Amino acid sequence: MKLLKDSYRFLYRFMGILLLLVSWECLALLFPPIIIPSIENVLYALECLISKETFWVNLYHTVFRVLVASILSLVIGICLGVLAGLSRSIYEIVVPITTIIENIPPIIWVVATIIWFGLGDIPPILTIMSVETPIITVNVARGIQSIDRSLFEMARSFKVGRLTQLRDLYIPAIANYIFSSISIGLGLAWRIVVMAEFLGSMSGIGYELSWARYNVEIDVVFAYTLIIVFLGLGTEYLVVNPLKERALKWQKR
Repeated sequence: MKLLKDSYRFLYRFMGILLLLVSWECLALLFPPIIIPSIENVLYALECLISKETFWVNLYHTVFRVLVASILSLVIGICLGVLAGLSRSIYEIVVPITTIIENIPPIIWVVATIIWFGLGDIPPILTIMSVETPIITVNVARGIQSIDRSLFEMARSFKVGRLTQLRDLYIPAIANYIFSSISIGLGLAWRIVVMAEFLGSMSGIGYELSWARYNVEIDVVFAYTLIIVFLGLGTEYLVVNPLKERALKWQKR
């Protein structure tokens, strides 16, 4: 029964992708290539891009910035989230700060960091962190708060060590929250890094998109769009989900 449901789910998703591609080709027939390029033209542009060394250099810069920003956001978010989850007073201090940061448009962070630090790696990294860190912080705090307080009292009564509490109480409680926040954060990170590089960097995919705009190369824009989509889906299904499954298996032992 489960296999049948999975087959239907795959079929529906395949139909959705097929519908998107057919719609794309129909629009390409209705509009000139400078407006909507055909799938064939975009794939050719993609092939030309990946054959150039500069493409891989710029891809490295983009991936590096997302990776650094995500790691820093994870470390800061977990530390703040644990503190906020354990202390109600810290939680009440942290929540309004994260709420304010979340409501600041990323474009403002890009402009401000360019003024402060100039063009380079820092504007994209700090802009991504401004989005990811609040998400991780709040999710981790909620994970800590979801732990049954009686378990803390029991751990104190039996004088359970800190490492054992961390392994058996805290990590299982926040694992799902961490992975869900990582998934959301990375999904946003790939979109934000392109915008930040477009405005505040001299390298990366976003920087290359700015040149494509100047040269009116819409097929190149679509090709880079496919690359960003592949990066987002790749990190979700090839990195985050497998790590989550392993963590959950370890948690059940």
